[in-house]
Formats: sequence, C-alpha cells, structure tokens
Amino acid sequence: MMQVENPLEEFLPVACVFDFDGVLVDSFEMHAEGWRVTFAEVLGSSLPECSESNLSGKSAQQIAQELCRLAGVPERVEEVLSYKIARLSDGTLVPPLREGAREALEWCRDAGVPFGVASNGPSAYVRSSVAAHGLEVPHILG
Repeated sequence: MMQVENPLEEFLPVACVFDFDGVLVDSFEMHAEGWRVTFAEVLGSSLPECSESNLSGKSAQQIAQELCRLAGVPERVEEVLSYKIARLSDGTLVPPLREGAREALEWCRDAGVPFGVASNGPSAYVRSSVAAHGLEVPHILG
C-alpha cells in the first residue's frame, strides 16, 4: 500500500501546551466560590470585599495572602490556602469546560501532535478536573 503524504504536515505544530484556567476551563466563578466557601468554613466569615483582579491572574498563594490581608488575618494564610487547595485537589471544585476545549485536545490526538496542559494551579486540581470531564491528557504540569 502506498503511503500518501499529508500536504499540511509542514504546517502542523511540533507540540501544543494548553493553559488550563481560562483556556480549557472557565474557572473564575468556581475559584471565587471556592474562596467564599474556604473563608466561611475556615474563618467563619465572608470573603472580604475585593475586585475581580484580586481573584485572578495570580497564584493561589498570592490570592490567599491578599484576601487574608484584606480580612485582617494575615497570620491565617497557610490555613486558608491549605483548605482551598484540598478542595481543588479532591475534586470538590470542578470548573466547566470552555467551548471547543475537548475538540482542541482531540484534534491534537488525531493529528498526532504531542500535547499537554500546564497550569499555575496544583497538578492534583488539574488532574482531578481533567478526569471529571473524561479527558485524556498525556502530560500535565501544575
């Protein structure tokens, strides 16, 4: 059998690395709810008044530090952070997939393009969320 060359092969990427939060999943509301629950359960208080920028684009450590500072309990950062990370890692908090995310991963697999997911979040969170959505991702870095 004669093998036909793929005329688009020269245009295929060598590999794809997808960011997780905000690219494959729409996680802002889930993270905000996670912080609200964490404050209620760990500190017995409401999340301090803050802008959306306080809750996104930063590591969980930075967000916990800022929220605890705003709440007047900077000494509780590690306790708050540990609780939130545990909820992320145990599958309690699962963000919804963004439109086209599943198809983008499937395209990579079908085209033979190596791919993976990278995140500023904990790898256990990414792994549990990927599993909850039934996605097959060969490489995850958190």
